[in-house]
Amino acid sequence: MENLYIKLFVLLISVDILLCEAYQADESFNVAKVVKFYNNIPGLSWKAGRNGFGKIVRLSQLKKNLGWIPKQKKTIYKASPASGEGEADANDLPKSFDCRVAYPHCTTIRSIKDQSNCGSCWAVSVASAFSDRLCIHSNGKVNANMSADQLLACDKKSDGCNGAEDLKTAWQYIADEGLGTGGDYGSNEGCRPYSIPPNRSFFAPSPKTPECGTNNCPETYKVRTGTVGSVQSMEYLIRKEIYKNGPITTGFYVYLSFKFYNSGIYSRPFFDFIPLGGHAVRVIGWGEEDGIKYWLVANSWGKKWGEEGTFRIRRGTDECGFESSMAVAALPDTTSIYKCTGIKMVKLYSTLFTLLVTVNILICTAFLHDGIVNVAKAVHFFNKIPGLLWKAETNKLGEFVKLSHLRRDLGWIPRRRLTNFIKSKLHEGPDNYEDDLPKNYDCREGYPHCTTIRSIKQQSNCGSCWAVSVASAFSDRLCIHSNGKINVNMSADELLACDKKSHACGGGNLHTAWQYIADEGLVTGGDYGSNEGCRPYSIPPQKSKFDGPPKPPQCEAKKKCTEKYKVQNGSIIFLHNTEYQIRKEIYENGPITAGYRVYLSFRLYKSGIYSKPWFDIMHLGGHAVRVIGWGEENGTKYWLVANSWGKEWGEEGTFRILRGTDECQFESNMVAGLPDSESL
Repeated sequence: MENLYIKLFVLLISVDILLCEAYQADESFNVAKVVKFYNNIPGLSWKAGRNGFGKIVRLSQLKKNLGWIPKQKKTIYKASPASGEGEADANDLPKSFDCRVAYPHCTTIRSIKDQSNCGSCWAVSVASAFSDRLCIHSNGKVNANMSADQLLACDKKSDGCNGAEDLKTAWQYIADEGLGTGGDYGSNEGCRPYSIPPNRSFFAPSPKTPECGTNNCPETYKVRTGTVGSVQSMEYLIRKEIYKNGPITTGFYVYLSFKFYNSGIYSRPFFDFIPLGGHAVRVIGWGEEDGIKYWLVANSWGKKWGEEGTFRIRRGTDECGFESSMAVAALPDTTSIYKCTGIKMVKLYSTLFTLLVTVNILICTAFLHDGIVNVAKAVHFFNKIPGLLWKAETNKLGEFVKLSHLRRDLGWIPRRRLTNFIKSKLHEGPDNYEDDLPKNYDCREGYPHCTTIRSIKQQSNCGSCWAVSVASAFSDRLCIHSNGKINVNMSADELLACDKKSHACGGGNLHTAWQYIADEGLVTGGDYGSNEGCRPYSIPPQKSKFDGPPKPPQCEAKKKCTEKYKVQNGSIIFLHNTEYQIRKEIYENGPITAGYRVYLSFRLYKSGIYSKPWFDIMHLGGHAVRVIGWGEENGTKYWLVANSWGKEWGEEGTFRILRGTDECQFESNMVAGLPDSESL
């Protein structure tokens, strides 16, 4: 060991000599020499850059925008939203995750701030993460920047531009007082934009902390009481919190090398002994590159720094105290979301009320008493609406139809808490979110040898859509993943009869149906009267709309089926509000299933791109279908969907529905699974 210590000592002396060449007597650095020094270190997983610094930069100038003052004694707050989690299996989380990709409608997540030469990182990071979480938890209804300026000026437990000791106090301020809106400096966005101009010179003095003044913002958003806390310093729990609730904030120790970071996965060189201070940032995801795990982080030093304002730092090693100082936030208070939305909409509602009354009078002329619809008048009404992207038709409903008849073949029952689904194996987009998928895609054309994809089912007047859609999508995926060797229809009849977690013709859940196939397997079975497969569909097509609901089939098969195909355990995925990932899943693995809300207008759909008219308040129930592709027509994006109401309905049994807006909650409830390799 003596020789090893001697070699290390010589190496350390050599490194110090090189670094000292860049260090001046007046505590300043030659920027070019520092950058060259770091870039010549072998094996470093990141690159250095000038980052807008001039020829010389002083140590004091590098410390100005560091504003997190770590406590000597770190505390783990038990009130954390992620507290109570055990050592869970990390396989239920994706290998890479980027909140910008998962929530493309939340533009705040992509925003990179510039705190200037004020030590306001604590306020900027907390306000930014709160903005992101408001957008995520309001499903995009609140998509505005919250005011870092108000937090900087009014949180008296912190010290303004001089920094803050604990990020928890900033989150607690939002819980107690609420936060108004406010964009970047000079943006005029929101009630109180950031008031400190960008730093034009490194020699400029530190700015004065803005005055709190009187908060005249009519809209303030709050954090839910009791949810403010810190995530325990366990890498899995940190990722779980980001995945469930959105970006979080953390403080870490900054050394000289970090100020010159330009790209790659940062880790502090062992010889970097120059600590500058503490810094607070917003963590927006994680990933892995060439076997090195990292956190994906949004900084607040402008877009010219690092990787367009972001950086990646080594994950799982508590680099620079990054993981042991994680302080989450909290969850937005939903009452404040709806209160503020109501303030914005009050004038609009008063204007719309008169219009709504007028429209309802017109709609009511298409209805008779006792819940009976005059079909011809309803069709005429919808086809006269200007700007509607679809056409209505009677769809052989006759002159009159009862609402109860329109509900019989609607059988999707959503779970009460959709957030309980495991979002495993989701496809992430590229880091810069450039869409690498075709503009239009149809699985029928992508896999012409799989005839099952072209098949349009007829579920009859049984609420079996959940079973029919899952069995159909599973048939398609079996054909795709077996390269056409298995090209047969799977039995919706068995699923309808034997999945005891659902209610046969009374409706069922997509997730439990996929899980049944994983647990029990599924036999073959074609359409009614086809004699195809082991167990064909046993409910005949509806002859009259006045036919009563059919008796559901019994689970016991009439003949013993020897061939069963299964879904791979652990492969069932729930795709939630992630339009790119939904398309990626269809493109790579085949059709998926979706559950959504059906209104009266949809029952009369004939052609075009469906979207629910805002005044259609006649909700009939939930329906499950099979999504087989996507496209765009005249600038309008849509999903391509196979229904199960026969070929005479819609566009030869299919329909198109508006894409990217969660129309009728269509994008919120998508499920699929992969065929088991042993079955193949």
